Amino acid sequence: MTDTADSGVSAAPPTSERRGLARRILWPVAAGCIVVAIALAVIVWLPLDEVVEADIRDAIVGYETSTEAAWPADQPIALPLGPAERAALAAEVERRRAGFATDGALSHDGPELAVDYFASEARSDWPWIVTGWRAKVVYFDFVRQTLRGDVIVRAGVRSARQRRRMSTEAGRLVAPRWIWDREGIVYEYVLRDTGDAWKVVSSHQWGVCGPHGEDPTPGHL
Repeated sequence: MTDTADSGVSAAPPTSERRGLARRILWPVAAGCIVVAIALAVIVWLPLDEVVEADIRDAIVGYETSTEAAWPADQPIALPLGPAERAALAAEVERRRAGFATDGALSHDGPELAVDYFASEARSDWPWIVTGWRAKVVYFDFVRQTLRGDVIVRAGVRSARQRRRMSTEAGRLVAPRWIWDREGIVYEYVLRDTGDAWKVVSSHQWGVCGPHGEDPTPGHL
């Protein structure tokens, strides 16, 4: 039988001592993880302050109106649109969208699609032509923030288009009138503070709501 005292090999500490040492090491680590988790939860779910929410609402309105094409109200129009006219409308949509969109939202549904929609509506509604867009946020719900600082919200947007009639006698667009959509469309937006302004990173339809933001319901039109 070997005597450990004479063999030169140290005896392992008792099991209870090892467990106590493990607890002393692991408890600070666990406590640190809990603190980090709480801090991240506070960041992710911290509500927006009034200034940031107002800026985000403005960014959403700007984005939604910038994605649509409209004919300049002070210029006469003739159909069908020529290549130069279509290119000018597309360039204006792209220019305005750049002020309110970044990343994927810049490339989503290119300006040519907005021009196609405008031209189709102009043909079907002639002599009435869309010459402007408005929008307002009628429903707003903060979802969360991401760890990189982006903000996710759901917003119900109600849009209006200004129409004018092309008068061949006067040679110009006349009789402006605003026509509001009958209900709002609720989108889920990801927005980012670019330093100069809040911009839309991406959006997709979440549902619909009433004209004043009532009864938000998931689903598509």
